[in-house]
Amino acid sequence: MQNKEQYSPQQIIIPLATNWFSCVTVVLVNKFVFRRWPFGTTLSAIHFVVNFIGLSIACHFKVFDYKKLSILKVFPLAFAFCFSIFLNNLSIQFNPIGTYQTLKIAVTPCVCMIEMFILKIKISLKAQISMIIMLVGIGLCTISRFDGNNTLSGFLIGLSGVIATAMYQIMSKTKQKELNCNEYQLLLYETPLSALILWIIVPFIENYAWDDPKSIWHQSYTSDLILAICFTALMSTLINISLFVAIKRTSALTYNIVSNMKTVSILLLGTLMFKEKLSLRQVIGMIIAVFGVICYSSVKMMEAKKIQQQNN
Repeated sequence: MQNKEQYSPQQIIIPLATNWFSCVTVVLVNKFVFRRWPFGTTLSAIHFVVNFIGLSIACHFKVFDYKKLSILKVFPLAFAFCFSIFLNNLSIQFNPIGTYQTLKIAVTPCVCMIEMFILKIKISLKAQISMIIMLVGIGLCTISRFDGNNTLSGFLIGLSGVIATAMYQIMSKTKQKELNCNEYQLLLYETPLSALILWIIVPFIENYAWDDPKSIWHQSYTSDLILAICFTALMSTLINISLFVAIKRTSALTYNIVSNMKTVSILLLGTLMFKEKLSLRQVIGMIIAVFGVICYSSVKMMEAKKIQQQNN
């Protein structure tokens, strides 16, 4: 039996706290940025550049090992990654924080449904019930928000982001097996390719016209806006690095509890900071959705533990 490496409480708490803080703040600060600077694709491109720099530094300091991969094999995944991030940033722009975060919960059942109905992968009954609970909560929270065309279009964008993210996660898992690498070795190649793709297409999908007073060149770049843009890029990098360290140093149960806390924190802080009005129905929907996430996490961890015991 292998001895598990021992870590001090500080070595465990710091990456967990960093991951919680970066995940919560990146959503809230992105919302702040988009209210004053509606260039989500450009922000995504900036994030990819900063992520690549951060991952390169982490790789240099042996947070994860470098592995040479085929750029041609990674390119389709990088394109899918761009599409996923692009739609999710649009979702933050067009949806209230509560709707955005609750829709993100739908990624898990969406992945499972794709695996069940398209890839023919068996999902346990308990996991299916947990997914139904999540979907009921998501429905109560989001459908009740349809009070105009803008909200409906925001919901459809958010739903498209959910499907794109689910497809990307499945593709990423498949590509990791194909190339025999981990998520961070793959991200080290994905991020610069994704940045390149976005910087090529961004002038065609966002306002880069020099003579237009509403273009990106003529925005009011105050110090707090510039600081917020830099901060959100840094937080997006910390999410990836702290996630890797946190998973390495903690159990799956510990990390899942922290993940559930992040969801609740974003829902509560988003509502308080941006003064978004919530009906009782929406609050109940959020609680049901989060409860479904907790149930699903518990079921998957019990299944993993059972498989591990059988293998031993």
